[in-house]
Amino acid sequence: MTSFLARFSTMAMCLLLMVDLAWAQATAQLNGRVNDESGAALPGAAVTATQTATGLIRTEVTNETNT
Repeated sequence: MTSFLARFSTMAMCLLLMVDLAWAQATAQLNGRVNDESGAALPGAAVTATQTATGLIRTEVTNETNT
């Protein structure tokens, strides 16, 4: 019985760690500001980020607060 509990606990911990790693990969964020030469916010600028490992491309357009 002790051997079963030890194996079950180990398997449960491994499963929890794998789920946590998968969730972390799917919830990344990229934050920043787009400013002109004077330091003012630049609304309407297209910003593109590419994940090199998968080729996933994400494009956003900035607003007047650049958030």
